[in-house]
Amino acid sequence: PNLDQSQEAFQPGTWVSLLELPNPYSFDEALLLCQISEDQWVSWIPDHGEATLHISQFF
Repeated sequence: PNLDQSQEAFQPGTWVSLLELPNPYSFDEALLLCQISEDQWVSWIPDHGEATLHISQFF
């Protein structure tokens, strides 16, 4: 069985909290759009735009 639960915890269309903001004016949450690797997601951050996030950058 797959013991790594981290990739199963996140689904496209889920809002996640960011550990650090991409810019001082952006929201502190991101909408996950699609997973591009085991530990990276393309996301959309209000007042910032599209961004690629590593799973260590959000929760």
